[in-house]
Amino acid sequence: MQNFHFETLVRYCVALANEGGGQIILAVTDQLPRRAVGSQTFADLERTKAGLIERLRLRVEAEEVHHLKVAFLSFTFQRVLLGCRSNTKERIGCGVGKI
Repeated sequence: MQNFHFETLVRYCVALANEGGGQIILAVTDQLPRRAVGSQTFADLERTKAGLIERLRLRVEAEEVHHLKVAFLSFTFQRVLLGCRSNTKERIGCGVGKI
């Protein structure tokens, strides 16, 4: 299983927020056919959620979902109207305060 870093999660969140919001589910393989493999990434889910909210200034829902004896992590993001930018070196628009 590939290691998934917080900074990678932030970049995906920015991209999803700019494209209408959405959901990221961790614990599924990248290659087809996709398989549920479970996730042990971001063991402290509340800390990860708080970090995303601090960086993105967006509402983020985070939950651990159990299905078929596999733990999935789900992150859901709202849509931004003018372009979202995290407090990183992202090269994406501006207007976080104009949601």
